[in-house]
Amino acid sequence: MSAFQWQPSQGHFTGALNGLRVDCDPMTGLMIREEELGIAFGPVLGLEIVDANDLGKKPLAEPGFVPEVVCRQDTLLVKYLPTPNRPVECHAHWQVRSARQIDLEISALTPGLWHGLYLQTLTQLPFGQIEVVDTSSFPLAMGRFEQSPWTYIEMLHPHDAAGLEFSHGLLRQQLFGHDLEKGVILRGRLRALLIPRENDLQVALKAFEQFVQEEPNLSE
Repeated sequence: MSAFQWQPSQGHFTGALNGLRVDCDPMTGLMIREEELGIAFGPVLGLEIVDANDLGKKPLAEPGFVPEVVCRQDTLLVKYLPTPNRPVECHAHWQVRSARQIDLEISALTPGLWHGLYLQTLTQLPFGQIEVVDTSSFPLAMGRFEQSPWTYIEMLHPHDAAGLEFSHGLLRQQLFGHDLEKGVILRGRLRALLIPRENDLQVALKAFEQFVQEEPNLSE
């Protein structure tokens, strides 16, 4: 049975599995191409900014600061070390679980007392139809492709959720939003799925319920 394997490629990281190709720029997120389905889009599941009441919005991407990256089979581990402008250490773990599922685990390590600390992800959704679906806990996003009978689903675990914004094809999800003491580690989880268009809403809601029930991965 084949498995996804991340490989470095000219400053980016890439891998393929059963027709799915994923390219990662740690500063912007994932570009996804599914050759068998005729789908190409992105970036998705990018870690965009850190914010706090006493900090202000700080981008993860800063000139002159290159994140540390480790390829570990199907998981890409990225460490954004603190900078003078952003004194918060962040980690992103992208895991390609299958040709139809990608998980992102985000963590932040606080060097001091922070009020209202949150992280924000960014996904570009250039799809024909976008829908933000309410659930019993936190909304999920659905993007239906114009030229293919498939749907992109993105969900944020409600235990980690602080907010969701969607405007002009850009989906931003906020995590945490807590007041924290020094040395606290926060972890948040997102999941992206590609599912057939038929009964996609019912499938998405069931997948969200399963996601909510999963235990977090506490390993680094």
